[in-house]
Formats: sequence, C-alpha cells, structure tokens
Amino acid sequence: VYKRQVPFISVMAITDMNGTVLKTFTLSGKGYGQVLIGGGSLPSGTYIYTLTVNGEQVDSKRMMLL
Repeated sequence: VYKRQVPFISVMAITDMNGTVLKTFTLSGKGYGQVLIGGGSLPSGTYIYTLTVNGEQVDSKRMMLL
C-alpha cells in the first residue's frame, strides 16, 4: 500500500528473476493504492515488483509466491 499526494501515473511491474516482465498494472489518481495478485495468476516462485512513478523507479522489492 502506498499513498500518492498528487495525481501521477504509476506503474507496478512484476518480473521474474531473469528480468522478464510478466505483468504490469497501471495506477492513476491520488491517494492510497494497492495491487492484488490472484493466487492463480503466477506460478509459485520468486519475483521482483517495481513501482515506477512518472517514469522514475521509486522502489523494488522481492516477493515469494507459494
């Protein structure tokens, strides 16, 4: 969960450990936002999710799906 103070175009990208982009989610507007990933949308494994706001990478984290 993150909070945008002013309207921006944000993109959350999910990549595999080889750097291949598997899914992208476009988020727009102002305030809090979240991305829900359904259990069947990706196989079990380790992934990286990256938040980009107005073309600038803000943060990346690792996630593990079981």
